[in-house]
Parts: sequence; C-alpha cells; structure tokens
Amino acid sequence: MDISTITDVDKLKALAYDTLQVLEAQQNNLRIIQQRIAELQQQEAPKKK
Repeated sequence: MDISTITDVDKLKALAYDTLQVLEAQQNNLRIIQQRIAELQQQEAPKKK
C-alpha cells in the first residue's frame, strides 16, 4: 500500500488505528514469550548445578 497516494484523512486515521491495534497485540505476544523464556530459564538453572 502506498500511503503517499491516500488523500482522505479519515482513511489515514483508520489505518493508523488498525496499525496500532496490531502493534499492541504483538507487544502483548512478546511479553508472553519473554515470560515463558524466563520460566524455562529458571527451570534450567537448578538442572545445571
């Protein structure tokens, strides 16, 4: 999609909103992944001793 061709402000605002929704979902997924990594690393630590 070539954003430079969009001239309707409402369409651009809608696109920005949709993009923000996707970004927030991905950030949430990243937090969940990081938590899981931390859990697994804590489980591994006692095994290495």
